[in-house]
Amino acid sequence: MKLEPTVHVVAGAVVSEDDVLVALRPCTTHYGGYWEFPGGKVEAGETRKEALSRELKEEIGITPTSLRPLIRILYQYPDRRIDFDVWRVEQWKGDPFGIEQQEIRWRPIRSLRPDEFPPADLAVLKSLQLPDQYAVTPNLSKLPDRGYKLLCQSLDSPGRHLVQLRTDGSQCQIKRLVEKLNTHPARSRLILMLNSMVSKVPFAGVDGLHLTAGHLMQMNEKPSYKDVLIGASCHNCKELAHADMLGLDFAVLSPVKMTTSHLDRKPLGWASFSKLIEPIKIPIFALGGLAKSDLATALDSGAQGVAGISNFW
Repeated sequence: MKLEPTVHVVAGAVVSEDDVLVALRPCTTHYGGYWEFPGGKVEAGETRKEALSRELKEEIGITPTSLRPLIRILYQYPDRRIDFDVWRVEQWKGDPFGIEQQEIRWRPIRSLRPDEFPPADLAVLKSLQLPDQYAVTPNLSKLPDRGYKLLCQSLDSPGRHLVQLRTDGSQCQIKRLVEKLNTHPARSRLILMLNSMVSKVPFAGVDGLHLTAGHLMQMNEKPSYKDVLIGASCHNCKELAHADMLGLDFAVLSPVKMTTSHLDRKPLGWASFSKLIEPIKIPIFALGGLAKSDLATALDSGAQGVAGISNFW
């Protein structure tokens, strides 16, 4: 079968607090009867933003006024290849409605299921459920009295927070810290990751497991813990491809910039970072010498967001 040329498609994840707007695809179309994020093809001469604004106006009657890149992936269907370019829309003019008589619905982001959407949307669902910043704690075994207070810092501001607990302390110490943290009134806004150097199995009350690159490359399939996120550290295209093949929930690629902790490791730079993650179909955080002020550059480079240690606390 002769494949069609790559089609550039833009879509908008229109978000209101914890809900996102989805539309039902007509039964006569490709993947008819599935839910989708409104959008369509980029026409000749259009910028990505222009195309998205036009599509949202034509499909659901709104004009986006605040938007940013969410995720962009290349996806190969059996009969077509798409450059799927999804933007997060947080402010708009107009009241959304189905101009083409399609059903639209506000859905809680955490309720969206992969089997309700076309396969290319799986990465979008993962990306929507993750924040755009990933904070890695300093080694908490060296800060035993400050560990709890340090973790609570992430809950001082609104929104969901993704935090990796890093320590070489005993598992009993870690479990006590996690148990104490789980009593915090804002605990539901924290996505707490445990590094696989501590344990290859997440503790009760931990939301995810972050694999070292070494542990990642030893695996032949994604760990199947129920309701547990699985992320991984990557440093090259081989590790990224393996994380993608396993279908992990996200990965971290480093180092983007020079870091004092890894002076022997050559930084990737933003151009190489962007090129390495282009074929990957899972969200990728940028790490290495970065601060929160690098977020806009990271998003423009195709990243889910930025990750960091010293510059994030």
